Amino acid sequence: MKFISYTFLIIMILTSKQSDSKKIYINLAKSIIENNDEEQINSLKSKFKTYKKDPSTVFSDGWYYYDTKNQKYQKSRGTTDGLKNNIYWFLLIDNLHFGHYIWEIDWKQPEKEILGVIEVLAEKKGYELPNIASAQDRKNLDAGGKLTFYNKFLKVNGFTLVNLYIDSDSYVTALIKEDNFKKISKLANLTGNKITEY
Repeated sequence: MKFISYTFLIIMILTSKQSDSKKIYINLAKSIIENNDEEQINSLKSKFKTYKKDPSTVFSDGWYYYDTKNQKYQKSRGTTDGLKNNIYWFLLIDNLHFGHYIWEIDWKQPEKEILGVIEVLAEKKGYELPNIASAQDRKNLDAGGKLTFYNKFLKVNGFTLVNLYIDSDSYVTALIKEDNFKKISKLANLTGNKITEY
């Protein structure tokens, strides 16, 4: 009888921790979105529930796709244990990417495309940004260097570009209000992940 009680208690603790963790991810998503987009938040909550009920909606033969029904149109993120052990982080990133609140920028992406991404991120939130395209020549910088360069102009105007770290050669980028950064960074740390400014 004692064994059953202890087992039940352990299950309850683990379930409670998972539930708390998911709440942190939802709060993090709300903080990145910044504009009370309930439809996007409900979409993320639904994705979490669907995955928990049936992991095959995300994993096909061990390979991660945001939606295995549409894997033909998606790039797989792979099969790593790091990905599997941090699944809610990737579900958050991919969900907000499809909603245009986050964009994954390749390290060698051309400057014109990067500027276009920043415009999309700003437009999604209704933010008016300074003209950063007319600044000096940046041909020798990779995408990370360019994003850091643009951020100098954005910060003067109360915005900042942030990187949601995924141990990759691409930059998972969001545009937020600068005074929101500390809160977002703290929430990411609580999930065991990292969000940094460029």
